[in-house]
Amino acid sequence: RPGGVFMGLIKERQSDIRPTFLGQTEITAFQLDLASRKKTLSLCFEGALLPPLSPQAVPLVDLRPFGDPVFHYSALAKAVTCAGLPIKSDRPIYVIFDTGTTGLSLSRDLYEEAFASTRQPSTPALSKGKSPWSDVRVTFTTNDGRVQELRAKNPISLPVDVPWRDFQDKYSLVVVGLSFLEGSVLTIDTTTSQLEIAQVNVPPEKPGTIDPKNCEQSYRFGEAERKLCKLDA
Repeated sequence: RPGGVFMGLIKERQSDIRPTFLGQTEITAFQLDLASRKKTLSLCFEGALLPPLSPQAVPLVDLRPFGDPVFHYSALAKAVTCAGLPIKSDRPIYVIFDTGTTGLSLSRDLYEEAFASTRQPSTPALSKGKSPWSDVRVTFTTNDGRVQELRAKNPISLPVDVPWRDFQDKYSLVVVGLSFLEGSVLTIDTTTSQLEIAQVNVPPEKPGTIDPKNCEQSYRFGEAERKLCKLDA
């Protein structure tokens, strides 16, 4: 069925969607470093990068049962805050992490609620009349119970009408892009179905080049060697 070409870093799909690029490889996990001066993508060809129930990781949620054509890397949000005000919703909010998105997309119910929350008579003076996108924060609960936050100021924000069956009337959706992920190291493991975001401060690197063949780790699998290869992103 139609639905776009999912070439990026998506692996799993619905049976009636054309195979993804990653789904045709032996890649089991990857790590995207957006914190270093030189952005890199590391690919794991065997085994897991994150152990089961890794303390600082967030469980991934497969939205395909609700009509998503592919297994987008998504997680359940603890809260979404715009201009200092929490978006009120009686639905679970799922967040898709999309490196192909620059800013922020929200299902229409959340988009309209964010605008309404800054224009109510009871809105605190510090938030009243502000653009809801002046300061956006999305929080998650990690496996060890801690709260992790992603934040962006003035991200390009758009509403989206989610067409997936069994989703629109029961759940809400947020898509966060590079505005939220910049300065982080994102690790996604498809074998343990987890995502980990490390927000780090890395000193600037000296000018130079990175050898695309540079590998951080090697694994042995039969007679073939599986490697975690570090590439320029």
